[in-house]
Amino acid sequence: MPALNKKYSLVLVGILICLILTAIILFLRPGQRFAAFEDYYHALYPTVRTGGILEYATTYEKYNDLRIKAHTIAVVTPLDELTRENTFAVSSGKRYSGGYSVRKVRVLQYFKNAKEYGEEFEMAEECGLAEDGTLVMQENCWPMQKGDVYLVFLDDSNAGLKYPTPIRGCNGKFDLTHLDLNCSEHSRILLSALLKLELLTEKSLRRAGKDLLEAVNSASPVFWPKDEEHLAKEADIKWKTYELYTPWTDRNYPLMIECGTDEGGAIYRYLQTTLR
Repeated sequence: MPALNKKYSLVLVGILICLILTAIILFLRPGQRFAAFEDYYHALYPTVRTGGILEYATTYEKYNDLRIKAHTIAVVTPLDELTRENTFAVSSGKRYSGGYSVRKVRVLQYFKNAKEYGEEFEMAEECGLAEDGTLVMQENCWPMQKGDVYLVFLDDSNAGLKYPTPIRGCNGKFDLTHLDLNCSEHSRILLSALLKLELLTEKSLRRAGKDLLEAVNSASPVFWPKDEEHLAKEADIKWKTYELYTPWTDRNYPLMIECGTDEGGAIYRYLQTTLR
């Protein structure tokens, strides 16, 4: 009998260890480790300055407006890194002046104007490296990373550049490799684009189903303040959590969305702190 009790004790200890390890793995998922997407990029660019790049008075808040404005819509992957060699008109010193970089990309899929640029072309980004290695950019408009995949809405007449450029800086550029690291200001455009361009994997879309589509079609995402009233309201809603992926998304960086219903109907919110 003591041997039997010892056996059961070992089994229970083993189960407990497995549960603890699972909890640790979930807690340390890269997509949720970062309090904000700046943490991810600051690991790549320790010194960053914003400003000095062209600021826009208006940006597009709806997918259809962005789609109409875009000269070209495509999924691309950069073939080079951001360097001083492909940076133009960015200088350091007492003042960081604005400029741009020219990046070579390969097209994985076209959605508009497929005949203009071919399978590979050069495009501009409104960011660059200064002489001292400082990244100079618009706020939250981080450069593309070699090998990652991006959905871009390109303007061919931006600021007089001879290269196609993402519309309104980061307004027309979305990271498909790290879906949860996209700028919160344009999160609804991203979700609409993923749905309307059919970029989500069938598996993730099937799991979300009608709940997600109803919420997205009927409402804007909710960004409630964390006060007592809204915390109580959140607690009364039965949320369903969905993880969304494209074929190019790192499994650690899905777009995580919660759907629910309040007195006004279907609602949804972004689960990552980067999009809230």
